[in-house]
Amino acid sequence: MLCAGISGSFLDLGNALADSRTIMPMFIGQLTPSAVAVGAVETIRGIGFFLPQLLVAHQARRRRYRKPLYLAAAATRVACLVLLGAALCSSALRGRSTLLLLLVFPLWTLFCLSVGAAQVPYADVFARVIPAGQRSRLLGGRGLVGGLMGVGAGLAVRYHLDRTGAEVGAYAIIFLTGALAFGLSAVAFALIHEPPTPGQTEAIALRALLAENVRTLRRDRRFRLLLVSQMLDAVALTALPFYVVQVARTGALPDADVGLLLAAHTVGAVGVNPLWGWWGDHRGKLALLRTAAPLALVTPLAAIALAALPGLALEVTRAAYLAIFFLNGASASGRIVGDLGYLMEISPDDRRAEYSGYLNTWLAPIRLLPLLVALAEPWLSLAGIFALAAGAAALRMAYLSRLDQLERTPAMRRHADDPLGMS
Repeated sequence: MLCAGISGSFLDLGNALADSRTIMPMFIGQLTPSAVAVGAVETIRGIGFFLPQLLVAHQARRRRYRKPLYLAAAATRVACLVLLGAALCSSALRGRSTLLLLLVFPLWTLFCLSVGAAQVPYADVFARVIPAGQRSRLLGGRGLVGGLMGVGAGLAVRYHLDRTGAEVGAYAIIFLTGALAFGLSAVAFALIHEPPTPGQTEAIALRALLAENVRTLRRDRRFRLLLVSQMLDAVALTALPFYVVQVARTGALPDADVGLLLAAHTVGAVGVNPLWGWWGDHRGKLALLRTAAPLALVTPLAAIALAALPGLALEVTRAAYLAIFFLNGASASGRIVGDLGYLMEISPDDRRAEYSGYLNTWLAPIRLLPLLVALAEPWLSLAGIFALAAGAAALRMAYLSRLDQLERTPAMRRHADDPLGMS
């Protein structure tokens, strides 16, 4: 458990230093003013995370041990950030924004694909190593330690960017530090003793796995409702990179304040994570999801209100945006603990890797939305993007309520151990 906690904490730190909603949008903004480029960052992160998971689940099914799959993906993630940081250290490249963009986006794509490829073996190994009654607390504790490091990193980023004038080359040290954090996370994960998968693992054709994905969606109502709620959540998450766009476009805050926004996001995750962990273990993962869901409704409405109130004092504006990023962090940590924990609960023990791949394969196309929204932004406006996110968050709350009603039915309680028996 200790190695799992240490690995997760460094993973959280690395994610903070390569965050697709704060660091990367501000970095891309130094290379181009295009909102489409910013939207592409989040789109690539989403699709890259979800797209490879069914293929990895197909490979994982054949293996009694899944940890090597995770370590291979983790090494790729580290290499991408090292190459990006090294490119930014080159004075010849720093002054050529177009060339840097041509380099950044392929590396970012490979980085995101490696993050997605790592998720399936990570969830499977985690579920087999950590007892069910301790998972939420471990995720919460990991988030606490990693979050504290993330807060320190956010403050260091603000100091570093303020001292260097937030120039393009200043991001090199940020990405290289992120690579170091991901590397330490992989080393700690390598020290985990992975038990062999239970039962006989049989090879299965990819076509058959795809067909089984469709059958599972039709037969398992809990899985289906969870999928719809996560699709709505993906729509709500479309707005996340555009909070930074609104800050930059309106000049509401200095560029270096992206470090403060990152710190606020991390503080939100850190401050609420112990509560989420306790809530998930004592009240249930679904109850945790229902409690955290309203936060995703509050923040886009607050952004709309801020845009409608120009001329506020800097201190007031800064406090308001810090509150938004704090709540986004709290919402994100609740989503991580709740979604992963609930999926583990409804997945059969011998098909957990497949269930993770099934769910995330369906979610992959939804991750095109940030790019589509960015393309439509001149007509939709930032306020329209935030309104879309608020509507999706409200619908997600409704679907989680339906899922909760299903869990409370006598038939659901009788067949709790047989998810494929649900109609």
